[in-house]
Amino acid sequence: MKKIDNISKILKIISSPVKIRILNLLVDKKLSLQDIHSVIFKEFKIKYPQTTYNYIEDLVEIKLVKKTYDQQDKLLKYSLINKKLIINFENMELDMK
Repeated sequence: MKKIDNISKILKIISSPVKIRILNLLVDKKLSLQDIHSVIFKEFKIKYPQTTYNYIEDLVEIKLVKKTYDQQDKLLKYSLINKKLIINFENMELDMK
């Protein structure tokens, strides 16, 4: 059941259009919360950066996104860990590439 619970949690988290858009933004670049929030605000009218931060942290928690400190910009930046998420329902396995 642990595999099923894990897959269920991931699917629940990424079922949000906002989170899918955040993943899309991070495909080929590292972005700060401010960078991400500016797009999310324009496209989804999410007013508060804290809300965007919460969305991003959900993605960090399930290991689709990582955060690193950018020494040059003196900011936390987020990036996509894997560009693909493959779910094998036959074996209940999850593969992130």
